[in-house]
Amino acid sequence: MSRKRRNFSAKFKSDLVIDLLKGEKDLNTLATENNIQPNLLRNWKREFLNNASAVFDD
Repeated sequence: MSRKRRNFSAKFKSDLVIDLLKGEKDLNTLATENNIQPNLLRNWKREFLNNASAVFDD
């Protein structure tokens, strides 16, 4: 029996990464509270920071 792959919205991902960057909660706490793997949140953070400069492109 296969598990269904979960899809997360861009808003959900960005909200979690912003919460992580605020530093009020650590990565493991945020991941546990949102029922995701810490590595997934770590990957989202890396992608968010790598693409942050695109916001200011013309």
